[in-house]
Amino acid sequence: FGRLLLQSQDLFLEFFERAFSAGVARSSSTITDAKTLFYCFVDLWLDKVDCVTTEPRRKLAALSLSRLLSLNQPELLSRLELIISACTSVIHEYESDAGIPSAIEGGCHRPSVTFDLDSEGSGSTLGEVQRKIALYEADPVNTLSVRVALASQLQACAQIHGEAYQHHLQ
Repeated sequence: FGRLLLQSQDLFLEFFERAFSAGVARSSSTITDAKTLFYCFVDLWLDKVDCVTTEPRRKLAALSLSRLLSLNQPELLSRLELIISACTSVIHEYESDAGIPSAIEGGCHRPSVTFDLDSEGSGSTLGEVQRKIALYEADPVNTLSVRVALASQLQACAQIHGEAYQHHLQ
């Protein structure tokens, strides 16, 4: 879900509309519409985000949670503290003591790939390596900084929600 949210907020929200209309939550008496389904999902996500243990997945979760802030969903403001907390914990975990971002925090690193190019089929192997590197470099987890993303999403949230945002920060 995190990648979907990073790629398209509209498609992410449409997912909950379609899931509700398909009857995903019919057995629950508390979920009465797609918006409620969405907020139940966000609450569960915030509750379980600390269970994510690998660095790239934690960063993806933090980037995605920060992206929620720019949605025009006033009820998300009640979860503002939890979203900021989840994102800042990832920032603190993956930043060195000297304040220099580690590789996972938007630093430049490439996957270590070694191939024997002397063997038969070296052209296809080189093409495959180039394809994998291009995919790696296009992945938001490898190109975006959680710190920068959180700051920009908080600014967007302030612009969208105005005084209500300021009230929830206090």
